[in-house]
Amino acid sequence: MGAIVRTAGVGRAAAELQWDLDNLKSQWDQIDAATKDRPAPYLVYRESDAVTRALRDYLRRRHRRSAGRRRRRPSRPRRNT
Repeated sequence: MGAIVRTAGVGRAAAELQWDLDNLKSQWDQIDAATKDRPAPYLVYRESDAVTRALRDYLRRRHRRSAGRRRRRPSRPRRNT
């Protein structure tokens, strides 16, 4: 199995990329198992509908923003020069 990190992955935390990789690996394992259990032709994977994907993406972006607020370090006072 191979994976391509797209430009959307730039600047992401290693933990977030690892979560995505683990999720994709789990999906691939399920697809692979389904192809071995059933004779062809058979639908082994179906992407979520548009509403479900939009809601998932919205919640992930919202979670990412709120998680970023918690991890942010307090800013240092600026010097007047």
